Amino acid sequence: MPSRPFLSWKLDNGTGTLKSDHRFAMNRTSLAILSLGLGVATALGQSNSSSASYKLLHAPLTGGGGQVGNGSNITAQISVGDDFSGAVSNITAGGVQEKPNYIGQLYDVTAVAVNSTPNTVDETSTRQLNATATLDDLTLLALAAAEVQWSVFLGPLTGIDASGLATADAVFADTTATAQGSFQGVNGQLGLTVFNTNPDNFRTYAGDGLSDGWQVDFFGSPPNANAAPAANPDNDPYDNRTEFLTGYDPTDAGDFFQLNVIELTGSSATLELSKIIPGTRYHLERSVDLEQTDPWSEFTNFTTLSEIFDHQLNDPNATGTRWFYRLGVEPE
Repeated sequence: MPSRPFLSWKLDNGTGTLKSDHRFAMNRTSLAILSLGLGVATALGQSNSSSASYKLLHAPLTGGGGQVGNGSNITAQISVGDDFSGAVSNITAGGVQEKPNYIGQLYDVTAVAVNSTPNTVDETSTRQLNATATLDDLTLLALAAAEVQWSVFLGPLTGIDASGLATADAVFADTTATAQGSFQGVNGQLGLTVFNTNPDNFRTYAGDGLSDGWQVDFFGSPPNANAAPAANPDNDPYDNRTEFLTGYDPTDAGDFFQLNVIELTGSSATLELSKIIPGTRYHLERSVDLEQTDPWSEFTNFTTLSEIFDHQLNDPNATGTRWFYRLGVEPE
């Protein structure tokens, strides 16, 4: 479909004076009528008339076309295939732009739809946006990216360039963002889901070994010194890193991991871990003599697929008059 500005004229009160008609020409985009005149078409295409708002483009002597409109005061003829009319003009003081060699059409933009395929984007990655205008005759006009004024309406997008390429910011969880495209004063919006693909890259919480989402849940948005892995804001026996790996609240002094021996039978000991969680590997070690250079030996390590409270383990070699246990945890 033709896509840019339109020139329209009228005769003033039947006097024969040719004027620009701003009722039709202002803020409309379409294609230029190439020649106009009074009565029958004589030398209509050869006028050099111009003003701040319009200029009559000449038509070649061999130009095709025909009479398209008649009235008591005006006859319009359209010329197509004009090799000499020139390129698209600049916007004039009257707000009219000329684009030759097209049949004229007046329209208004009633809606703008912004879209992408798919409407998701990984954090710190890009997604191409496109826009389509709906006209007042219900036809659709695919817009070139450069015709659209792009902006970030809401959410974690660092920007949208002139070509419609949107860039996502780092997020701590899957988050919705809204991109906006504007054309001829009409706005359209698109919701994008920004996927959290890296759990440890959010602002000052990035790269510290703790889940950004976990830190935001307990300590709010960064920066917050209390969220550091080695910090212990609740002053219980464990720092934030240990609380994270064992699944406990780092802000509650009464909520922390515990290991207990709950039963002894001969040379067998039953141990109980207060809670185990997915994503952590547990290493259970024992010693009978802490005075040795390297007294600890591991007798089991394991992970879990679900959260379990009061998880029990058996040590079948609990021999001697005394022995000690310790538990190590690390990310799976």
